[in-house]
Amino acid sequence: MAGETVRTMYGDVIPVHSIYEESSSAKHRFGDRVKVGERIFHYCKNAAVTLAAGKLIQGAAPLANHLNRAVAAAVVAGALKVSVAMGATAAALNYYSEGWLHCNDVSPEGNSYKVKSHLAIAGSDTVWFNLYDPVIVTMSVSSEVTLTKNLYDSVIIAPNAALTAAPVGVPIIAITASYYFWAQTWGTCAVLTQGTVVIGQKVGLGGTADGAIGPITAATTVCVGTVMQVNVSTEYSLINLTLQA
Repeated sequence: MAGETVRTMYGDVIPVHSIYEESSSAKHRFGDRVKVGERIFHYCKNAAVTLAAGKLIQGAAPLANHLNRAVAAAVVAGALKVSVAMGATAAALNYYSEGWLHCNDVSPEGNSYKVKSHLAIAGSDTVWFNLYDPVIVTMSVSSEVTLTKNLYDSVIIAPNAALTAAPVGVPIIAITASYYFWAQTWGTCAVLTQGTVVIGQKVGLGGTADGAIGPITAATTVCVGTVMQVNVSTEYSLINLTLQA
């Protein structure tokens, strides 16, 4: 990842490249925030497929067999690494770098730690995860942990059937596979809409096209924002995004 970047007094970064540009290399940290007028953007990396402008994106879907994993060896408070008995799904070197290891069951359930680095995961092996911060409470071999990739790392278009990870935002330009960019998360944005939407209405993932949003029809649908200007179904309406300030 990029080193520490210059920040304003409000914690925003001063962007190295414009919100209308992409980069083949990281210029900021995942999730870094920039405010441009009333709009807010967070720094992301695209996954392996080109992204279109104006379509909702989400984080990488969780990998099978990487949740509810047993701690392989007791960990004392103050330690900076945790050994985990992984399930039968492989992952690359540092796949979870800048992501999260959280304790999901048995003491110290409720604790979470940012992952600094780890070796490649072969599947059904024991892997050491190096942490940025020291362990707060001792873990035993009865403790269970779950690994989660950084929300802004390897984002994908939101599948129309259902989200498979938390929503992130909307790219405002087309993004090349594996490139870095600013995703809009708050404020005025043109977004692909399907179905009948009305001004002032809350909208979320909807329609039959990946990345499209539409009327919220279920209590479990995440609200992406509210409609500012209506265009016909399958066109791009103006939405006031309210995902992440």
